[in-house]
Amino acid sequence: MKRLLLLLLCLALLLCAGCQTNQPTTTPGQTAVPTAKPVKKTEYVVDVSLGTEGNSIDPTYVSDADTASYVQHLFEGLMKYVPENEKQDGTVTEVKLDYGMAESCDVSEDGLTYTFHLREAFWSDSQPVTAGDFVYAWQRLVVPSNVERPANRKVLNGIVKNAAEIVSGQADVSTLGVRAADDFTFVVELERNCPYFLKLCASPCLVPLRQDVIETHGGNWTDSGTIVVNGPYTIAEWVHDDFLEMEQNEYYYNRSALGPDRIVWHFSDSEQSALEEFQAGAYDFIGTVPSESLKSLQSENICQTAARSGTYYLYFNVNSFSDWRVRAAMLLSVDRDAIADSLSGEGTAATGFVAAGIQDSEYAPFAAESHGESVFYQALQSLYPDADLKTYEGRCALAQQLYQQAVDEGAWDGKNAGSYCYNRSTLNESVAKACQKNWADVLNLNIRLEGMSRDQYSKELKAGNFGVAYLSWMPDYNDAQNFLDLMKTGSKYNHGAWSDPTYDDLLLQISALPDGAERDKLLHQGEELLFSDEGFPICPIFFYGESYCMSKKLQGVGYNPFGAYSFQYAAK
Repeated sequence: MKRLLLLLLCLALLLCAGCQTNQPTTTPGQTAVPTAKPVKKTEYVVDVSLGTEGNSIDPTYVSDADTASYVQHLFEGLMKYVPENEKQDGTVTEVKLDYGMAESCDVSEDGLTYTFHLREAFWSDSQPVTAGDFVYAWQRLVVPSNVERPANRKVLNGIVKNAAEIVSGQADVSTLGVRAADDFTFVVELERNCPYFLKLCASPCLVPLRQDVIETHGGNWTDSGTIVVNGPYTIAEWVHDDFLEMEQNEYYYNRSALGPDRIVWHFSDSEQSALEEFQAGAYDFIGTVPSESLKSLQSENICQTAARSGTYYLYFNVNSFSDWRVRAAMLLSVDRDAIADSLSGEGTAATGFVAAGIQDSEYAPFAAESHGESVFYQALQSLYPDADLKTYEGRCALAQQLYQQAVDEGAWDGKNAGSYCYNRSTLNESVAKACQKNWADVLNLNIRLEGMSRDQYSKELKAGNFGVAYLSWMPDYNDAQNFLDLMKTGSKYNHGAWSDPTYDDLLLQISALPDGAERDKLLHQGEELLFSDEGFPICPIFFYGESYCMSKKLQGVGYNPFGAYSFQYAAK
C-alpha cells in the first residue's frame, strides 16, 4: 500500500544566553577533511528492493517515499535522521534527528530567525558545501517559473518569509527569507514562530544543490556521469529500470561511521518477483510485499509491518449532522478492527486522529494507543461512566443511546443525512460499504453511497456537497500539529465546516511554544477536544502501515514514519 508523501523530521530546542540553541540529542558527526581518506574495513554490500525507480532523483522534485530513500543516501540537508539503536531481531529501528550539514543552530528570542552554522563538508568533486548552495536550492524549490512545478513547492508557505507570495507569482524569488551571511552561515527568516521548523530542514527537497552543475547539464544533471552529491554515498553505476548502485562518497565528512561499502537498489514493478529474490537470498531487504501473501509471511515472521504516518478518516458535514451526539454515535458504531483486518495486515485500527508513527518531543509515539486507551472514548467515558467502551458491543450500546437522545429531543430526524461520497477505488468502496452496514445495523441509519471520479470528488469535497466524505492524510512533517491544524476554523482541509473557538485558541498556544513537554501536553488536549461533546467532526478509520522483509543478518536499518528507509549505518 504505497502512498506519496514527504520525508520530514523532528527537532529539539534548548535555551542559551540571549537566544535559543537547537540541539538534537545525539552528537553531531566528525569534522570533515578537505581530502579523501579511504576507510579500510571488510567490504560488504546491501541489496535492497523498494519498488520501481521513480521519476527523478532530483531532490527538488521528490514526491514519494521510495525516491526519498534514494535521495537521502546521496544528499544531506541541514538536519538528518540517524538510527536510535541497532536492533538484531530482523526489524527496522526508529530514527531521531541529528545535525547534518549544520554543526549548530541559533534561534532568535522571537523565534523568527534561524542561523545555521555549517560544518566543514565537501561535495563529491571535492568542492566545499556552502551556504550559497542552500540559498540556491531553497529558491529553486519555490520559483514559479519551473516548467515542472515541484510537488513540495508549498512546503515553506506561511513559514519562511515570502514563500507563499513567490509560489503564487506575487513576489520575486530573491525576496525569499534565506541568505548566506558568509560561506558557512545560512540564515532563515520566518513569518511566524514555527516550533517544528527543524523538522522541515531535514526534508529531501531542502538539501543543498550545486547551481553550476545544474545549469551546465540541465535535465541530465542527475545522470551517473554528471551528478555531484554531498551525502554519504554517490552513484557508481545506474542501469535504468534495473538497478542503481551506490558507493561510499570518499569526501563525506563522517565516512568512517558508514556501514555498507555499496548499496544496490534493485528496481521491480513485481512484488512477487522481489519476494522470490529475497527468499532466495539475493536481496537483503524488500520494501514491497504481495498483499495476498502478507498475512502468511507475517505468521511465519518473515514479514514485518512498521507504522506509517498516515490516517484514513471520514468527515461528518456539520450542516447535515448538526448534533454532536449523532456524529459520536456514528463514530462509535464503526467496527474499525474488522475494517483494518480486511486490509491484509497493512493497516491498524485508528485510535485517534494523529497517526501511529508520529512522535512527541521525546521521540515517543504520540498516538493515543501508546497511552493505554483510544482518545475517541476518553471524554465519553467521563460523561457516561457506566458505558462499556472497551468492547465493540459496549460502544454500539452507547451509540444507540446517544442517537436516541438526539431523536427524542428533536435534534435529529434522519432526513438530512446526505450522501457518503468517495472517489472510486477498491479500498474506498470497501470502507464505505462497511461503514454503511455498521450504521444501518446499529443505528438503523441508512446512508446512500455515491462513488465518483477523482476530479468530481475533489470538486464535491471542496464545495461541501456531502454528508460523509473521506480523506487520507499523509503529514508534511513528523509532528502532531500537522494533523490538528487540519480541523481549525477556516482551514481549507476542514471540509465538514466544524468550528470550535476553544480548539482554535489552543492551536494558537501550541504554535507559540517550543518543542517540549508543555507543548506535547497541549497537543494531546487538542486531539481530545476533537472527540468531546460538541466535537466528533471526523471519524478516523485506520492508520497506514508499511510492510517489509528484512534479512535476520541485517541490523541498524533506519526507518522514519514517512516510509523512507536508511541503510548508511546498517551492518551485517
